[in-house]
Amino acid sequence: MRKKALSILVLCIVLGMAASVQAVTIRHLGVSTSGQDEWLKEMARRFEEETGIKVMIDAVLASGLEEHLILASLSGTLPDAVSTSMAQPGLGELVVDLRPFIAKDPDFDLNAYAPAVWADVVMPPQSPYVGAVVGLPYSLWTYGAAVNTIYFEEDGIDIPAAGWTWQDLRSLAIKLSKDEDGDGYYDRFGWSLRPTWTRMGVFLHHGGGQWLDDPLFPQKSRVLDEAVRVTFDFVRELSELGVVHFYDERGFARGVSAMSYEAGSTLPHTVGRFNSGVEFDYVPFAQGPSANTGGELTVQINSMLRTTEHPEETWEWLKFISYNYENQVLLTQVDRIPAVTAAVQVYFQDMLTAEPSIIHLFNIIADPTSFSRPYGVTPVGDLIDTWIPRAIVTREISLDEALSQLDALINVTLKK
Repeated sequence: MRKKALSILVLCIVLGMAASVQAVTIRHLGVSTSGQDEWLKEMARRFEEETGIKVMIDAVLASGLEEHLILASLSGTLPDAVSTSMAQPGLGELVVDLRPFIAKDPDFDLNAYAPAVWADVVMPPQSPYVGAVVGLPYSLWTYGAAVNTIYFEEDGIDIPAAGWTWQDLRSLAIKLSKDEDGDGYYDRFGWSLRPTWTRMGVFLHHGGGQWLDDPLFPQKSRVLDEAVRVTFDFVRELSELGVVHFYDERGFARGVSAMSYEAGSTLPHTVGRFNSGVEFDYVPFAQGPSANTGGELTVQINSMLRTTEHPEETWEWLKFISYNYENQVLLTQVDRIPAVTAAVQVYFQDMLTAEPSIIHLFNIIADPTSFSRPYGVTPVGDLIDTWIPRAIVTREISLDEALSQLDALINVTLKK
């Protein structure tokens, strides 16, 4: 009898342990942008099928992610994992450093990601968490240059090739601008540039400048550097000539401008939505005074929160959605560029037949001079978006005054 009772007890313990393993549930806070919530739910279904671990998905708009995390922290309901970016303040304090998990995982290879993509998840020397890996990249976004091939053909102008320069850009912008109704003002512009700190930042990068002294942990302004002045002197000159179209980010897709510096992988869909008849090619960025030819990468990452009670299971989940090749390929179905390089190649390979020139957009991701969005600029972004346009768009003040005022205001803001 005693042996039988002991056997029953052992069986209950074993069954209880199995039930507890099966009962593990991970909570993931994601973003609902571009159908990513549906992709996450499908990933959760597949993950549970493979591992028996349930993942509950809660998705919010990217703009509401920080507020949601704060409320969850106050109520003691923080998730185990979160889809985020380096834009979130104090990220190092919230998430687990993944280096120990990577070190003991023989199947994980950092070379699966492009260097510029992986660099986005490693805390820089200025951080108190220097070297910490704060998440795994899972998707990214970038944009490049494009030209309206119809306008180029009409004017008998060759499509720009690798190695074209800012002076070529200036010459083409002048040639391709047209006053079609004879009122003395251009109706078609040679070039379009959105005057925001992110879009202007790419052009500034090619000029060899930067807004602040550090992309994530800035201490002071760099807008008085000579490279910044040279960059915006160039833009202001084109503005004075009337050949730049500012503000309307969809202008190129509607045929308002002949060249764009805001051409993402969804440009074909945008052009089709306007039904404007625009035909285009992606082209490399024009070479500026510096050796920088790359663009801006906005990298989204999946992180493990320190409050998780299931670190091993959460690590497996992060790998499943951020590192697994097949699942990364599935991400392309919701118009997101995956982070794993092999899946990136699949994403662009599918587009190459219809749009061969999109290879130039792929090259931006592989370009060693491409850079992650400098989220440290965000607190002063409104200042940049106010003062630079006053000098290059409306031209109501000189560039010297704009840069001087901007420098002072940025430094005051950074000291708060």
